[in-house]
Amino acid sequence: MTTQKLSEFIHISPGFKAAVNLRNDQHNLRKVAGFVPTEVAREIILDLAKKLHPTSDLRSRIIMGTYGTGKSHLALVLLNFFLQALETAELQTVVDKLDPDTKEVLIQYRGLVPKKFLIVNLYGDEGDVADGLMMGLRKALEAEGLEYLLPSSAFDAAITRIEEIEGHYSDSFAILKTEVEQKGLSVEELKTRLTEYQKKAFDLFRSIHPSFSAGGRFEYTTMLSPTEFYTSVVGELKKKHEFAGIAVFWDEFGHKMGEVVKDPTGKEGLVLQEFAECCNASEDNQLHFYLFCHRSLKEYHDITMNGLGANNQQLEDDLRKIEGRFKQYIMKSTDVETFQLIDGVIVADENAAGWDKLTTNHEAYFESLVQETARLKYFTGFTPEELKETVVLGTYPLHPMSVYSLPAISEKVAQNNRTL
Repeated sequence: MTTQKLSEFIHISPGFKAAVNLRNDQHNLRKVAGFVPTEVAREIILDLAKKLHPTSDLRSRIIMGTYGTGKSHLALVLLNFFLQALETAELQTVVDKLDPDTKEVLIQYRGLVPKKFLIVNLYGDEGDVADGLMMGLRKALEAEGLEYLLPSSAFDAAITRIEEIEGHYSDSFAILKTEVEQKGLSVEELKTRLTEYQKKAFDLFRSIHPSFSAGGRFEYTTMLSPTEFYTSVVGELKKKHEFAGIAVFWDEFGHKMGEVVKDPTGKEGLVLQEFAECCNASEDNQLHFYLFCHRSLKEYHDITMNGLGANNQQLEDDLRKIEGRFKQYIMKSTDVETFQLIDGVIVADENAAGWDKLTTNHEAYFESLVQETARLKYFTGFTPEELKETVVLGTYPLHPMSVYSLPAISEKVAQNNRTL
């Protein structure tokens, strides 16, 4: 008599187990295929689909959730909906898990813009918001061999001016060198920071320019803001290359958000608002903007206010202006969704002879589990038939009480769905 192992017809959905690092896993389609969409995730995917229409607005989103709620995994899926053709096998695996309405809209609107998007992938503290956005675009273009599309900027003009002084005016260059070194930098370090679009480096250059130019100010008229950069580049990408637009993903944005809420009308807040407005109004030259945080804007605000011991109505009003530029989503699974998630991760081949033999030979046992689980009323929201399909059989070989306990334990001591 041949003995079969459960592992021959029951397995874990590939790509689900490991945590996702958006920057390192951008092209990891195996992890994409392992995604199990919750109701909120389906809403966000539906929003992506609708905003692909050339006349849509509000293309800036903030997606919030505590550790382990699947924000980065969702970000990876969204990113690849922009990057890959919808026919890609791993994306089709995700599409097949969607509800019929979301699936239909996604297929329809992605078909309107079948070309790929240029992806700007940012993570954590990238310096000032403006610096991060512009350097991220530069890296994305360099990765595609398209850095020549970068528009001339005030940073480029500053570098050109330094090289002009270095090559033709030795006395002036000696003064420049001394001034820069007094600020703790070398001339080469200053040029490198200008290449990386660091605004502080540019402001430093402007401040010392009169000292080596007979009092002359550094005048510039070229582009300096992320809005101008992205607007220029997206137009060229569409006209000259096979791109539909640009999609910006900034994971772990919480550190910067904490700075923004302290001073919504300060430099960081204004840049964020301006760029979000630019994306929302991008129409046919599509710019999409996704921020991923652990807390909502209001929570960041409340933490800041508690720390200051203040209640500033003007600050709250300014913060609401930023909120109005973004569509906000909170990643949080209901109990039913969490149990469905476990069902989705534990995959049984129901056409396998081993599964048929297991469920047939032990039918009485499974039925008793259904009846006892229904009697205990822990799994609210399920009919007896749904209990059987989703919990008893859907999560086998876990016992129903293990299925019930795991989410609660994971929430208390670890990182929610990731640990579960």
